[in-house]
Amino acid sequence: MASLKKAVDLKCKDCIYDPLDTGSWRHQVENCTDTTCPLWEVRPVTIASRDKARKPKSIAVEVS
Repeated sequence: MASLKKAVDLKCKDCIYDPLDTGSWRHQVENCTDTTCPLWEVRPVTIASRDKARKPKSIAVEVS
């Protein structure tokens, strides 16, 4: 039986990968912009991108 992660990887690859376009299938899936896709939140992304997205944004606070 295949894992859920592998099933998501294969579906995303099937949906968006274009071998004639630049980048690997993982790179193309990571750059997917179809936020209406039910798999978008769980699509495969690199660790660096995942960590960057989780990093809290700093806010400037004026102290008087």
